[in-house]
Amino acid sequence: MLHEVDVIVLATGFDSHAFFRPMQLTGRDGIRIDDVWQDGPHAHQTVAIPGFPNFFMMLGPHSPVGNFPLTAVAESQAEHIVQWIKRWRHGEFDTMEPKSAATEAYNTVLRAAMPNTVWTTGCDSWYLNKDGIPEVWPFAPAKHRAMLANLHPEEYDLRRYAAVRATSRPQSA
Repeated sequence: MLHEVDVIVLATGFDSHAFFRPMQLTGRDGIRIDDVWQDGPHAHQTVAIPGFPNFFMMLGPHSPVGNFPLTAVAESQAEHIVQWIKRWRHGEFDTMEPKSAATEAYNTVLRAAMPNTVWTTGCDSWYLNKDGIPEVWPFAPAKHRAMLANLHPEEYDLRRYAAVRATSRPQSA
């Protein structure tokens, strides 16, 4: 029997470590995500990457996707991102991106916590990178929610430009 279909989706060959790739993501000064992540994906607080202004991602590197429901993780991340968008809309900055030093410090804490987790018990799984290092969240899910509950502007490069700003209100003559 023949069945008509609109779309067939095949998920063969999925690479859990590729994130956005093979999509070409280009940041400030032409930097490419493949260059930034040549030693493995990393982000600041799972949602932002130095060198990619005003760019946020959902379920980014080290998100607690192996130990927490994806919808709950995405909700926490979305709420965090919306906090940044609201500050941008209020004119507090024109561009924002995490500082490299803050991102490195954050990722150092994650790496240091890994040996004390079930993720490093010697199993071979999707959450291990090519070097056998886990790329998941090493803490309890509540710590991820708490981390994203508040913004930390001191960890970001917030820039304002002198260009004339458009307003959302119509100008009267």
